[in-house]
Amino acid sequence: HLEYFSASAVDIQQTQQMGRRTKAIRGKVGIRCIHCARALLPQPQDAEQEQQGGKMKKIAWPSGAVTYPSDFSGLYSGVSQKPQLHFEVCPYLPQDSTLARMLQEAKETEHHRGPGVGIGKRKRMVQGVSGLMYYIISCQRIGLQEVGKDLGLRFTRDLTLEPLDFESVRNQVERERPDLIPRQYQPKSLSSSYSSVRA
Repeated sequence: HLEYFSASAVDIQQTQQMGRRTKAIRGKVGIRCIHCARALLPQPQDAEQEQQGGKMKKIAWPSGAVTYPSDFSGLYSGVSQKPQLHFEVCPYLPQDSTLARMLQEAKETEHHRGPGVGIGKRKRMVQGVSGLMYYIISCQRIGLQEVGKDLGLRFTRDLTLEPLDFESVRNQVERERPDLIPRQYQPKSLSSSYSSVRA
């Protein structure tokens, strides 16, 4: 339900029109709702005509539809919060989709059990990898990298290529960010050193 995109001149203009705090720069990678994008974005030929004519069609994006993360942590948080910040109010989300049904079930569950039980509230772990680490590995497999706070995320690899091997990238990330390894999977020496620091 989300897609990556690399900011173009059209995206930059639209971001200015939306009055967003996060500055869009050409090539900066953002994430957006695919349903809103399909419904609102002009077709390539229309966008080209608008640019040549010097007029850009203003698009009123629904709340939370577009985000420009500054780093992997921001990407992880942004995607995790999309169900509450956007999809619950997305006017273009197909009501017969699995996500729409999950959101409705989450609302009903929250109504009966109280707040804090809905979608996106649980921390998940895949193959002994924490949520944030899984996002970092997945991004680096396709060549998405952090290039600085103001520049955000950028594609540094041809997206037509096959993703890099999961385990190879995982090993590299674990070497660079041992603090992201879940405690129960940390080597004894590393786990002990963290315990000593906290003590």
